[in-house]
Amino acid sequence: MNKSRKLISFENRHFAVTALGTLSLITIVVLAAARPLPAFADAASADACATTLSPPSQMIYQATAPDIHKGVNIKDVVTSHTRQLVMDGKLELSIARPSAMAAATCLKKLRE
Repeated sequence: MNKSRKLISFENRHFAVTALGTLSLITIVVLAAARPLPAFADAASADACATTLSPPSQMIYQATAPDIHKGVNIKDVVTSHTRQLVMDGKLELSIARPSAMAAATCLKKLRE
């Protein structure tokens, strides 16, 4: 009779360890799935947003998007690319600022 108690007791402990191990595995999987995604995770949303932009804003978006990643100041990158487009004669100075601001709204989605 004592042997059966030990065996049951052993099986209960073993079951508890197995349940705890399974619970830990589930916790790890859930936490891994909940971690933040890389900067390019919302590229589809940003690209969809860019299709609604005016042609000058789309030009800024296309020139700037490859340089948007974690740790980059979007305003600085957009300003730099927009300035270069104006200097190259591809963008008129009079529409540069509003076009850049519109493009920036879509570029921000790349980091969400």
